[in-house]
Amino acid sequence: MKTYTLRHDDTYWECKIEIDLKKAEKPIREMVDFWGGSEERLQDNDGSYLHTFLKQIANEIHRIVHSTNYNTYGVIQIFASPNKEGWTLMDGSSGIKIIDVDDPYFTDDQFNIIENS
Repeated sequence: MKTYTLRHDDTYWECKIEIDLKKAEKPIREMVDFWGGSEERLQDNDGSYLHTFLKQIANEIHRIVHSTNYNTYGVIQIFASPNKEGWTLMDGSSGIKIIDVDDPYFTDDQFNIIENS
């Protein structure tokens, strides 16, 4: 088992994923190949299915958290939904487990005011 922290550099948002590399190899390949543009994303990640997948899953988790305000448990349940096409379960049963997701919390000082004329 390996744990990966995935961080969004601009906002410092992060999540943690635990992966059993042997058990998750096939699901990772399937999830990467499922989405259009996989060849380009693989090239961008030096052919690494793991790195391509980690970036894809971080983006998807980030999108879910910011659109639903769900915590880690809620995000895992979204991936368990039967209509979550293109993704496997993220509860550890497929060798991949979401173990922590930052809350989408922002403070007042993180916003800039831009006055338009």
